[in-house]
Amino acid sequence: MDERVKVVEGENSLIYEDIEKLSDNEIINMLRCHSASLTTYISVLITPKRAVSLDEPFKKLGYEYVDTTVFVYKNLADHRVGQSSSITLKPLKEFSEDLFVKIWGEVMEGSLNSSSSLSVEGHMASLKKEIGEDYQTSCLLAFENDTPIGAVIPHIEPGTVGEGRLFYIGILPGFRGYGRAKYVHALALESLEKDFSATHYIGATSHNNIPMLKAFTHNGCKELVRKRVYKKKI
Repeated sequence: MDERVKVVEGENSLIYEDIEKLSDNEIINMLRCHSASLTTYISVLITPKRAVSLDEPFKKLGYEYVDTTVFVYKNLADHRVGQSSSITLKPLKEFSEDLFVKIWGEVMEGSLNSSSSLSVEGHMASLKKEIGEDYQTSCLLAFENDTPIGAVIPHIEPGTVGEGRLFYIGILPGFRGYGRAKYVHALALESLEKDFSATHYIGATSHNNIPMLKAFTHNGCKELVRKRVYKKKI
């Protein structure tokens, strides 16, 4: 694999990121070489500018445009939760893994992000593969008083030092539309700094997910880049 390319491997998926340093021919050859030996879903993230010349070649290789992802950045030294709330985050050790998977699955329902090719069980398997044994520390449920309202999965991006990410964040359908997302997100950033020793945060969501984009802005995140997402089922 070319060292200039970032590859994120899940249980049944492979994602190519940061491929802009490659030429068009190198990108096409990379996808031809690696897709032939895989029986999974493959995604490619690329800036809109580079996608202009690659859109047709991607289609010929069987890749379909599915979404545009917005990436944001925040220095966590500047983060403050800012307001008191009855919302708290609780780790997996305080409830069962079955409950976490149940809530996570319900949170995915009606999400404004592009639909996933994986079931919630598939996402859980990918989480365990990507993060490893520390996944139990990362699996958090958001509670309002004693009622679960959402799920969030903070972690340090594998292969980095101090880069905080959220494998997933979302609010249960019945609790959306009341501003809870921005506070759960703020608590997740606080957890990244305090519990995971993250120095900065890289966030990502669909360009269609306006509530999450508003949460990013509310919590002081600045847009880095937008990337088109192409996906293929092998």
